[in-house]
Amino acid sequence: MKKLKDKNYYMNLPYKMVIQRFEDEFEAHYIEYPKVIGLGNTEEEAIKELKDLFEDMIEVLLRDGLEIKEPEPQIKKQRVNVLISEKVLEAIKKTTNNRYVFLERSAQYILNNKINVLA
Repeated sequence: MKKLKDKNYYMNLPYKMVIQRFEDEFEAHYIEYPKVIGLGNTEEEAIKELKDLFEDMIEVLLRDGLEIKEPEPQIKKQRVNVLISEKVLEAIKKTTNNRYVFLERSAQYILNNKINVLA
C-alpha cells in the first residue's frame, strides 16, 4: 500500500535546518526552503516560528496541489583509515581545504567512469 503524503508525512521528514545568530536575533531556515525564515530573540523562538511557517506552507502547497521538496536521502558513511604519501597530500592541499570531500568525489568519479586505476 502506497503511503499517503499528507501534512504529517512532510512535517516528519528530516529537513536540514540552518540556524544563524545575528546581533540581536536568531534566524532559522531549512536548506531546502531558504526563503522560509523563522526569526526570534532566542534559537528556540526562531525554530518554533520556522516550524509554524513551514507547516502553514505545507498546508497551502498540499491544498493547491503544488510540488513539495523533500530532503535528499541521507547516505550512511563510514570512517576509514587510509595511508597516502605526503607528496599526494600536499598536492590535494593545494586544490582544496577539505580532503574528505576531495577523496570521496575522486573515488566516485573513478567508479562512475569505470576507470581502472590498478592497471
